[in-house]
Amino acid sequence: MNFETLSIRLTPEQFNLLSRIAESDHRRIEDLSYLLLSTGLTFFYSEKEVSFKKEPHEFTEKEKIQLKKNKELDNDPSLKTFEERKKKGWKNVEDWHRNFSSKDDVPNVVDDLSESISALAFNSPFPSSIDKDLAAESVNHPVS
Repeated sequence: MNFETLSIRLTPEQFNLLSRIAESDHRRIEDLSYLLLSTGLTFFYSEKEVSFKKEPHEFTEKEKIQLKKNKELDNDPSLKTFEERKKKGWKNVEDWHRNFSSKDDVPNVVDDLSESISALAFNSPFPSSIDKDLAAESVNHPVS
């Protein structure tokens, strides 16, 4: 899996305090950052709508097949009405990401992104021998 890097600027005091908060919660600062970003996305967009067009690679294989079928049905001159196309299998394919929808089957892009970022905090490999030693220590001395 490829990763991009997101960096933010903090004052030395802010970084120091954030590091100590992570340490007091028995977390690496990177993992705490994942959790803060994930939770922040969820809360920030809980009452604010966001929507943007899907990129071609973001459609599932099933959606791509349906889009192709829809195009064929749209171009069929024997099908004069939308109802005729629907009877032949035309189905709407959502081509926008959004966080609010009146339809239950439309994914919430913010919730999905938030969950995937949060998972990184629990699934990421330890990047150095120091962190591996800390992980081994936490297993030997679990925190309650």
